[in-house]
Amino acid sequence: MVTKQKPLGFTLIEIMIVVVIIGLLAAIAIPAFQKIRLNSKFSTFMNDSTAYAEAGMIYLFETGAEKIQDANTGILPNELEGYINETAWDAGTPIGGSWDWDSDYGFHGVGVIGFTITEEEAGEVDQIYDDGDADTGLIRRPEDDRIYMVLAN
Repeated sequence: MVTKQKPLGFTLIEIMIVVVIIGLLAAIAIPAFQKIRLNSKFSTFMNDSTAYAEAGMIYLFETGAEKIQDANTGILPNELEGYINETAWDAGTPIGGSWDWDSDYGFHGVGVIGFTITEEEAGEVDQIYDDGDADTGLIRRPEDDRIYMVLAN
C-alpha cells in the first residue's frame, strides 16, 4: 500500500504572509525608533548647552567679568578652560556641527554652528524647549546654520 508523504517545509503562501507581517511591523517600528532617537539628540544637545551656559555663568560670577570673549567656532574660550571639559567641547554637538561661544548678536550665548539636523527639526528644538520663536526667548537662531542658548542679553 502506498502512503502519501507529508510535504516538508512551508508553502510559498505561508512565507509571503510572514514577510508581509514583518514588513508591517517594521513600517510601524522604524519611524517611532527614529523619532525617539532624534528626541534623544535634542535632549542631549539641550543638556550640554545648559551645562556650558551654567559654566559660563559660574565663570562670570566668580571673576566679576562682564562677558566671555568670543572665540572661533569650535574653540573653547580661554576664560572657560577649567570650567568646561575641552575634550567634550572639541567632540562637537549631538546635532552635528561645532560648539561656539558667541556675543556678536546682541546676546551672549553658547550654541552650535553647522548643525546637520533639518530646518524643521531645528524649529522643533525651539518649540519643545522654548517659545517656538527663533528671534526671542532662551533659544535663538540668528542665522540659518546656528542655534544658541542665550546666557545674557
